[in-house]
Amino acid sequence: IGAGATHPYSENVELRHCVADRNRRNGLSIVSGKNVLIDGGEFRETQGTLPEAGIDVEPDVPWERAENIRIRGVLTRHNRGGGILVAPSGLGAPPGGAISLEIDGLTSENDGGKSIGGGIRLALPGPPFRLTHEIGGEIRVSNTLIMDPSSWGVAVSRWVRQAPRVVFQNVV
Repeated sequence: IGAGATHPYSENVELRHCVADRNRRNGLSIVSGKNVLIDGGEFRETQGTLPEAGIDVEPDVPWERAENIRIRGVLTRHNRGGGILVAPSGLGAPPGGAISLEIDGLTSENDGGKSIGGGIRLALPGPPFRLTHEIGGEIRVSNTLIMDPSSWGVAVSRWVRQAPRVVFQNVV
């Protein structure tokens, strides 16, 4: 889900009860979207080239968006890079960048492989990367069950002061 030739983001997109099986890069990539709903479905057995996530939310460049993204009632399993990866660094290049992401009712089973993944990972790039501007908004993860990850259940990596607010509620 991303930009088009004449518009910098996709808008009003719904995926309901979709299955992504044995994809090479990600089961689903949300690169630039506004009002996106992922309702139910399964994202499984992704492997081949990084990041290898079931679902990857990753705006890469300043004009991309991650506004009102809702992921609910989704199952991720056996993805080499993890269940859900959120990497919003592209939103920190221009002033005023923000993310609004809600993950509710996620079940992650056996995600990650060879210690490169787990249930949910929020990540900003490693040094020498620095956010130019603050990323506003909020990432909310609730009512989530993470079972038998290869390494971590939840990881928050290099989440600096300028990163958006993150709330975890009822995550097991």
